[in-house]
Amino acid sequence: MKNDRFERYAFPFFVALLLLAAYKAIDNASSIYRALLHVLSVFSPIFIAIAIALIMYPVCKRAEDAFASAKIHFVSSHARMLSVIMVYAALAALLASIFCIIVPLLSKSITSFVKAAPSMIDAIVQKINRTPFFNIEAKGVFASIERFIAASPLARPEVYTSTVIGVSRWLANTVLSFIMSVYILVDRESLIRWAKFALGLFVTPAKQAWLKKYALKALFFIGRYFYCSVIDAIIIFGLSLLILLVLRVKHAPALSLVLGIFNLVPYFGSVCATAIAVIVTLITTGLPKAITVGVCLLVLGQLDGNVIAPHIVKVTLSLKPFWVLAGVFVGGGFFGIWGIVLSVPMVALGKYILCDIIKTSHLQKR
Repeated sequence: MKNDRFERYAFPFFVALLLLAAYKAIDNASSIYRALLHVLSVFSPIFIAIAIALIMYPVCKRAEDAFASAKIHFVSSHARMLSVIMVYAALAALLASIFCIIVPLLSKSITSFVKAAPSMIDAIVQKINRTPFFNIEAKGVFASIERFIAASPLARPEVYTSTVIGVSRWLANTVLSFIMSVYILVDRESLIRWAKFALGLFVTPAKQAWLKKYALKALFFIGRYFYCSVIDAIIIFGLSLLILLVLRVKHAPALSLVLGIFNLVPYFGSVCATAIAVIVTLITTGLPKAITVGVCLLVLGQLDGNVIAPHIVKVTLSLKPFWVLAGVFVGGGFFGIWGIVLSVPMVALGKYILCDIIKTSHLQKR
């Protein structure tokens, strides 16, 4: 009798517990969200290291196969270590060369922009004063800017301290992630064995095969989207630099770099970068050239969205623009910048899983 009563009331009891836990989770959603973000920030170097290793794996694997077929015994016996060292050394040399080329151009553009800022403000004030019913003094504008800066959080010393600490922490985590990615690539078989062993404690072999299939597909989508986005950003950087140099726009290298980097963010990045370029051109040169720059960059954006990107990204992932925009909105709303960046491959993965489930259900019905 006691066992019958226990079985009778056990299910409602556990349902009530689950409902209470769900209510408390909804009631403390902000606290749970902050705790989740803190956990993710703690483990972020490991996640970044895994991402770097996955990105570098195809190149390292090709180099390893080439070294393994070498006739020299030392090279063939240490093919994996030599391949990782060579690939990472080449990456470091590439980053150093880009840094040496871009940083002087950026520093020169930023320095000239800062030096020309007072004369730009004077020119804007003079143009405003030429219109009826307006009379503005440049000294008043500078005084307003000084008061704004003094009242803003940027004037507080703790903001600079926290910024320096945050940048230092980011650099340290980045270096640590690269070092960890080297160990992941070198010892990948051992790590995969341990992962399979740990997964086997909780998941059946059939579900392991299912998880492996979709995990590999997710990595495929992420890797393909990353490579395609970088190639697209490089193309946009080169074309925008050519356009701005032909139009003789001031600070062309810095603006084209902004256009290339912002283009990594789907759809909205290019619009924001174009607006920045038009505003800077309006301040530094004037309205006619700003309109010309805006029209040229909008044409470039349309060319990228309808010709370049479809052959690089959209055809590869087979996604319609609506799903891309929906993924960007949802991912950005829940996970910020990382949600925006990873939304497109995740939507592609969701579409693949849904199509796979539909196909499986049709085959089972037959």
